[in-house]
Order: sequence, then structure tokens, then C-alpha cells
Amino acid sequence: MNYIKSVVSDVKLKYRAGRIVFNCVAKREQPGFSQHLVECVSMADQHPELVLTTLHQYISFRQPENAYGGLLLLEQLVSLCNYGFHLALARDYEIQDRIIQLAVKRGEGEERRKAQRLARLTLLEYSRVFVDDRELLRLSSLASSFEHRTGKSLLRCINMQNRRVLFRDVDKGDIIPISPKESLGSTSGGTSRALRPLRLSSAPEVWPCHVCTYLNAPSATRCAACETLRSTDSVAHRSTTQVTLKTTPDSAQQASAAPATLEIPSSAFPESGTEGHKMKETATERARPPIAGMFKDPMHTFKQEEKASHMKNFNQALEASVHSSHALDGGKGNHHKEVAHSASHGRRGQGEAEKRASSSTAACLAGANLKEVTETVPLEGAMGNLAQRPSH
Repeated sequence: MNYIKSVVSDVKLKYRAGRIVFNCVAKREQPGFSQHLVECVSMADQHPELVLTTLHQYISFRQPENAYGGLLLLEQLVSLCNYGFHLALARDYEIQDRIIQLAVKRGEGEERRKAQRLARLTLLEYSRVFVDDRELLRLSSLASSFEHRTGKSLLRCINMQNRRVLFRDVDKGDIIPISPKESLGSTSGGTSRALRPLRLSSAPEVWPCHVCTYLNAPSATRCAACETLRSTDSVAHRSTTQVTLKTTPDSAQQASAAPATLEIPSSAFPESGTEGHKMKETATERARPPIAGMFKDPMHTFKQEEKASHMKNFNQALEASVHSSHALDGGKGNHHKEVAHSASHGRRGQGEAEKRASSSTAACLAGANLKEVTETVPLEGAMGNLAQRPSH
């Protein structure tokens, strides 16, 4: 019988505590709230565990409105109730976890953000109020638990939530029209001046990829877009590059090593003293190799080779004329004099032509002189003139 009475009294007490807590949470905006609060404080002083257990169902993340009211009621009970309620709160781990859950989870909507901010303020207050009591150290360590879970400072999170961001309407002055037809150099004064567009490909500090045309840094060996190796064309890509000819080791060796002197046999020249000696010196001077310092570029080398070929043709023609002069029997000495005389005239004309024209023109003049010599002294005419000339 006593057991039944105790069970009935417990049920009535729980029902009364639930009704009081509900009135304090749901009827906060009504005029009779103060009376419900006084009744709730007296109930919390007598039965703190029962009141805290009743508050569990209100402090929930799923019901942001009830959570906000429950946190406000808990804050007032902590401020108005005795030390026994504080000890019961320190031993109630479930309500502590619910408060941390409200403070940690991201709030979507105005009601959730209000409940989240109030939960964080509650943790901050507990960390300052109960820090000196050993029995209530767990309440003061709730702020450290929040920072350990989120990795953020509790005070900084509260300050960030206090900031308000207002969005204003867009005015006509905020809109900046951008048209591709407008000039790049247009100014606010109304006057426009056409500017030359910047060409990134002409910048000396970049090189374009030959596959995707991406502009890369000068120190890059691969394209940053397609990872293609840098080619020699892109290395030489410069819009303002000045090409300077430099002497390579191979060209220096070619310049230092002069070609061999063209040797002309002595039998190709007449044996008549001064004329034959002059002809030999002229042919030797023409066959002499050019100065090594002239080999500076491929065009000069090509001209030297062309000149050497013309000299070779000239020497061959000169040898043929000399052999034809040796074939004369009777007028050998006179014929040699005439050949030497004509060759000396040709040599003088050729020297003047070399000063005015290139080596190819000199070779043509030499061929013309050879033709003149062969036509001037025909074989049969020379034999007849020698036979008819009287001896002195």
C-alpha cells in the first residue's frame, strides 16, 4: 500500500514539474510568466534532478524554438537556485552534451542561429563562473570541449556571430556597362583615344607552346597546359631579337686553316725572261688563298669558292694557249714574244677589271683575252709569214 502511494506521488510530482517547466518555456511572452518562474525555482530547489530531467526534452537540436526557451530557463535557474542545483547540473552529463551539440552544429535559419548563439554564450558563462570550484570543474571545462571538437576559439565564434551583414538594393550607378565595341582607351571625359592592344606573344619573358599556343614562363622546359617539351622554335621566339653573327669553333677552324695554294707548272709559261716571269707571278698571286680573317660568314666563303673555280678555268685556258704556241716550228721565238705581249695586255686589262668587278667578271675577261690570242696568231698564217720575212 505504501509502495502504491509512493508511485502515485512520484507520478503527480513529475506531472507537476512538467507542467511548470512547460509554462516557463512556452508562456514566456505572456503576462503571468513571473508567477510560473517563481514556482519553477521553488521546484528546482527541492527537486533539482527532476527539473533537469524535464528540461532534457526541450533542449534539442530538432526543436530550435523550444531549445531557445529551455536554455533561457536554465540560465535563470542557475542564477536563482541554490548550490544543490549546481551540483545536480554538474553531474547531469546528458544535458551538458545537449548544450554542446547545440553550440557545435551549424544553424540553418534564424531560430537555429539564435539557439546556437545562446548555447555558446552559456558555455562561455559556465567557464567563467564555475572555474574556482573543484566540484563544478566539469561545467567550466565545457568551453574546452567545444574548442576541441570544432578547432575554433569559442570567443571568436561568438564575436563573428555578433556581426551583422546587411544587403542593400542594387542601384543604376552600381551597374557598369561593358561593351566589346567600345574603345579600350575611352575616358570619363568623353574623349576616346584608341590604344594598341597588348600582344602577350611578343613579350620577351614568355614563350608560346607549339602545340596548344599556351604562353609559358621563360624558365619552364615543359608547357604548363599540355606538358609538351619546349622546342627550338619557341626558344628562338623573340619579337625584338637582334641576330648577331658569332664565330663558332668550326668556323674558326675553317678560317684559320687556309686552303692550299694552287700550283701552276713552270712549263706552262714561256722561257723568254721578263714576260714569262711576270705571267708566272700574276697567276701565282691570283691562286694565292684569301686572308683567314675574311671567313666571317657563309656568303663570303661561297664567293671565295666561286672565285677559285674561275681561277682554275683561267689557268686551264692559259695552259692550252701555251701548248698551242709550243706547236709552232719556225717562228717559235717571235710567237712567244707575241703571246707574252698579248698576255701582258690581257693581264693589265684584267687587273683593271678586277678593281671594278667581281671575280666572275675577271674570269670572263681572261677567256676573252685567250680567244683574242688564238685568233691573232693562227697556225698556218704564222708559218707563212715566217717563211716570207727576210732575214736581217
